[in-house]
This record gives sequence, C-alpha cells and structure tokens, in this order.
Amino acid sequence: MSPKNNSKPKVDTRDRLITTMVELMWTKGYSAISVDDICKSSGAQKGSFYHFFQSKAELAVVSCEAVWKECRAELDTIFSPSRPPLERFVYFLALLYEEQVEKQKEFGYVVGCPYCTIGTELATQDEDIRKRIAIIFEAHLRYFENALRDAVAEGTLPADTNVKEKAQEIDAQITGAFATARIKNSLAAVGNGLVTAVFHCLGVPAPKLSESA
Repeated sequence: MSPKNNSKPKVDTRDRLITTMVELMWTKGYSAISVDDICKSSGAQKGSFYHFFQSKAELAVVSCEAVWKECRAELDTIFSPSRPPLERFVYFLALLYEEQVEKQKEFGYVVGCPYCTIGTELATQDEDIRKRIAIIFEAHLRYFENALRDAVAEGTLPADTNVKEKAQEIDAQITGAFATARIKNSLAAVGNGLVTAVFHCLGVPAPKLSESA
C-alpha cells in the first residue's frame, strides 16, 4: 500500500465540484456528464474529485443536499408566518419565475426545475438519489401545507379545506408547469398562468405577478 499524501486539495475545490455538478445536472442531465466533464468544468483535478467523493453518484446526492440547504433557508423566509398565507405562494411563484428568466438568459434556454429534471431521469436508475429527491419534494409540501392551514385559520379558505390534498395539487401544478416550460422552451407556463392555475385550485381570485410575467 502506498503511503498517504498529507497534502490536501484547496478547501474551495469541494464547493466548486458541488456547484459544477448542480449546474451540469440541471442543464445537461446526469447521464450525459462524466467525472472528466465535472473536473474540466470545475477546474479540479481528478485526484481532487476522488479525494472528496467516491463516485459521480455520491457527488450527485451531496449536490442535491447542498441545493436543498440553500432552498430551505429561502423557503423559511418566503413562507414566514409573518407574511399573509396566500401571499406566500405569490411571492414563491414570483421568485421561481425570476430565477427561470435569469437562467434562460444565462444558458439560452429554459432549464426548468432541477429536482424535477434530475428526479425524472434517475428515479429508476439510482435509488439513493431518488429517495433524497422524494424527501425534498415532501419537505416542499410541508411549507405549502402550513401556509394553507394558516389560510384556513384566518378564514381565507373554507374550514373544510383538505390541506394535504390541496398542497399536493399545487405541487403537481408547479411540477407540470416547469416540465412544460422546459419541453416547450417557453416561460409562458410558469408566469401568471401558473399563478392563475394555483389560485384556481384554491378557489380564490388570482393576483398577477407583473404585466410581463
């Protein structure tokens, strides 16, 4: 056995690999990229890659975790109890739309939802990644459910509203809209049209994100 090398790669190499993996999975898909592609795009050596991760699959799981950690902090703000319940959904959908506009300008096409893109590709290929993304989807639902419960408590929604069912309907609307946007390479499905669909599901009038959305 060879002696261990005590010199370690730069501290930021791991973060660069994670950031690169997220971007490549989101824009190109998991199967289309290799460890060599990841190293080339991140500027990391292959030895550095295997210093931090045993495989591309492990990096994919870690990358999903990293994205979710950032998303969770943002969702805590968006779905704060200090914001009126249904306004939380409007704010959430507005930020999703703005993010897609920025990504479309950056890459030249609609990228859609990273979890939807990765999850649909890998659901039958990698059980660890599938499980992690399923957990993330469930966590999103809890934010929706809490907002809906608050809307029922304040009288904005009927007292007999099935909160869990409505949260799942909203999630399905959003997931479908992002899949459609990616397929058609058009943001029409994730602007005001998505807000209208979500609020129609709730049975209340839908506000507009903006005149251009």
